[in-house]
Amino acid sequence: MERQLFSPVYPEIRLSYGNGNLAFRFNITEEPYTTEEGEEAIGYRFDEIILTEGAETLSAKQQMSDLIHEYGSSEKVDHFVYQGQKIWLDKATRAGLKLRFESEKALGIEETSLWLGTQEFHLKVSDAIQMLFLVEQYASACFDNESSLKREVEQAETLEEILAVNIYSGYPEELIIG
Repeated sequence: MERQLFSPVYPEIRLSYGNGNLAFRFNITEEPYTTEEGEEAIGYRFDEIILTEGAETLSAKQQMSDLIHEYGSSEKVDHFVYQGQKIWLDKATRAGLKLRFESEKALGIEETSLWLGTQEFHLKVSDAIQMLFLVEQYASACFDNESSLKREVEQAETLEEILAVNIYSGYPEELIIG
């Protein structure tokens, strides 16, 4: 393992290739050193990992898979617009709201509320249930796309094929409700 000293810090390097990106993060530690001018300074040391043949492709697949998940879980994907506001309901919240709204419907309650933080939205129970169905379909389409992209990366045989995967493609259009 070769060790190199750098100043300033570059904890993350992003490379773009084709339609995708790879990010390489390094383990960095501060290390004092003396400059050519004789001044004391702090440098940053990272370990350069020398990959064995084939490991480069495996590492790239893992990096790309992580980036796909990161993008698929970001606010750029995980959101919908309701009454002009970007919001997201995670799976557990959707399941809880579905149970609530269906129980309200079964009890003959016609109006309900949806709380997002401190903001309250009033809506018909039937509209609330329909909204949850739309959000669930959107979330499922996003999940399916993320899984498809990960499979495409896993099936790639070369670094060039891995880097050619467009990790931003295939997601459904932004869901706008109300």
